Amino acid sequence: MALTLPVQGELSGTWGTTVNTGITNMVDEALGYQAYSATGGSDTLTIPDGATGVARSIYIQLNGTGGGTVNVPATKTKMYFVFNNTSSAITFKVTGQTGVSIPAAAKMALVSNGTDIIVAQNHFAALTLGAALPVASGGTGLTAGTSGGIPAYTASGTLTSSGVLNQYGVVIGGGAGAVPTSTAVGTATHVLTSNGAGVAPTFQALPGGGVTTFNAGTTGFTPSTATSGAVTLAGTLAIANGGTGTTSTTFANLTTNVTGTLPIANGGTGTTSTTFANLTTNVTGTLPIANGGTNGTATPTANGVVYGTGSTIAYTAAGTTGQVLTATTSSAPTWATPSSSALVYISQVVASNSATVSFTGLTVYDNYMIIWSKAFPTAASTILFTMLTSIDNGSSYATTSYTYGMPIIGSNSTGLSGVAAVTNSTYINLSPDNMNATAADCSISGQVTLNLKDSTKFNFQSWGQVAMYNDGGNTHFSGAFSAARKETSATNAIRFKFTSGNISTGTFRLYGIVNS
Repeated sequence: MALTLPVQGELSGTWGTTVNTGITNMVDEALGYQAYSATGGSDTLTIPDGATGVARSIYIQLNGTGGGTVNVPATKTKMYFVFNNTSSAITFKVTGQTGVSIPAAAKMALVSNGTDIIVAQNHFAALTLGAALPVASGGTGLTAGTSGGIPAYTASGTLTSSGVLNQYGVVIGGGAGAVPTSTAVGTATHVLTSNGAGVAPTFQALPGGGVTTFNAGTTGFTPSTATSGAVTLAGTLAIANGGTGTTSTTFANLTTNVTGTLPIANGGTGTTSTTFANLTTNVTGTLPIANGGTNGTATPTANGVVYGTGSTIAYTAAGTTGQVLTATTSSAPTWATPSSSALVYISQVVASNSATVSFTGLTVYDNYMIIWSKAFPTAASTILFTMLTSIDNGSSYATTSYTYGMPIIGSNSTGLSGVAAVTNSTYINLSPDNMNATAADCSISGQVTLNLKDSTKFNFQSWGQVAMYNDGGNTHFSGAFSAARKETSATNAIRFKFTSGNISTGTFRLYGIVNS
């Protein structure tokens, strides 16, 4: 209880004050009541020696916010009556221990055993009620019931015993405010039958004349007489009702009742031959070409080509990349590598207001040829037609370190105008002269041969001829050029473009040059 403990001979002249504040007031507080406002977190109550403290009171009312913990000292063993006057459970415990959870609005008797808070009582003597426990308290409100009956609510909080329910009867609801009843006991084979709204159902026999079994027989689905036994059908079931419309046993019996040959128009084959159109079981040998076959048993070759031998269908072997199909006069066609210096057409690009024209993937052949015709610009200004190279398959194109030259021959209505050489390092210039007429008057054509694979130095080399015509100025220029660029790896893409504007029209064709 943390009262003041005076020592013999002490407190001379102050004994009364010490007794009042350190003993009498503390005893009053320990036996009294205190209210504490919980924070909903972790609160700590104290019992200071000789001074007031909430944890000293035997009755503590917890107000404020529920849901947290309230801690008391471990060194004081005492009893507590705790009222949780909040809307959520609060755990009352010794600091660092488990304690006891007090439900919202509940009052509990607890005790501190010096270690933790425990419930002060866990056993109640037998409870004797002086009256029936009401429904609101978890009881029935009844002191007795009818033997053979059942309890039923006649109001939201009122239970009443029904009357005796008939053995083997069926329980029937009485509706709001009424207790259930039961039907009379039924007779064997009777069924529970509704008697309409407002009338209790009863057990009744099945209506007379009911059919309990059904025998289709052979003559239809219309009973000839009302009966409670097996039904014998009369009449003929019509086709519209799923029947045959006849009593004849030969109706549509193709096995025993059809003679001769069933025509194709009637669903037959028009023949008695067992080999009619059965290619799986009725054809032996090889199906001739005249009958829609191949007159052979050869299996198609993957990526091979079909050819005729004169009597059968056959297939070539598969070729390899770059080979061409070669014909002979006395044997089957075969795949063969093209002869020396043969040009292999690869692809074509037709420009249509295109910013650039590019060819990528130049890795199959060591040498390529590109021929272009009538490349018109869209810009009507001083421009040049150029070529760029790439070693990363067109992801980027070089704009430095080109070397090239072009002797130019020009002519107009007055004759030869001059010869010149042109150089530039940011691109390969394919124009013998500036294209400075209107765009519709100026075009350039030519061809360029590319050497892409120098296996030791990776030097790109090219050469070719170009022809340029300026209709507006009545001039014509031609030139032969060569160009090179030292690369770190093999060139694999080429791009054409004007120095200003787009390529309005023009056709560009790519060929591979076979090594041998």
